[in-house]
Amino acid sequence: MKLFFTLFLFLNSCQSGSLLQPLYTKHSSTLKKEVKIKNIYNSFDSVYTVKALWLNQEKIQTALKKQLQSVSSSATTNNTQLLLAKDYVIFFVSLYTSNFNYKNLRNQKVWNITLQTNNKKYSSKILASPFAQEQTHFLFPFHNSFSKGFFVKFNIHPNQINSSSKLIFYSFLGNSTIAHLVK
Repeated sequence: MKLFFTLFLFLNSCQSGSLLQPLYTKHSSTLKKEVKIKNIYNSFDSVYTVKALWLNQEKIQTALKKQLQSVSSSATTNNTQLLLAKDYVIFFVSLYTSNFNYKNLRNQKVWNITLQTNNKKYSSKILASPFAQEQTHFLFPFHNSFSKGFFVKFNIHPNQINSSSKLIFYSFLGNSTIAHLVK
């Protein structure tokens, strides 16, 4: 089944129109609307782009459950707990940079990610995506082949996130802040 799914996605990606699109258009549009995007430039050159999606939001949880129901794979079934977290804050972050050496958010010499809420800063735990590349594209339609996906976890309860909360990326490449996590 896994081989069939992989082959189906590969063949589907070679076409101009997606065969999977009718299956998840409604749910993927919810995910795309909620993703926060930050581009960092040096003069006219793009240094990096981060796309972050706060997974604890109820509408995101509902959309992800629907996406997961469409995929019958042991990899997604085993990692459902990570996506549908209730007792900690978790983000899916898609990182693009043209320099391969800087594509790993777990490299603390390059990246430090904090969550600022209620005038406190919380350190992150960076987890590599446990999903295969094609599953990540299916679950997070804003993520692409040129980016690397990570789960960023914070050991605080999701109800502490408010309209003034900020996800902050510190790097010698340039700092960026993603604000307005809650509308």
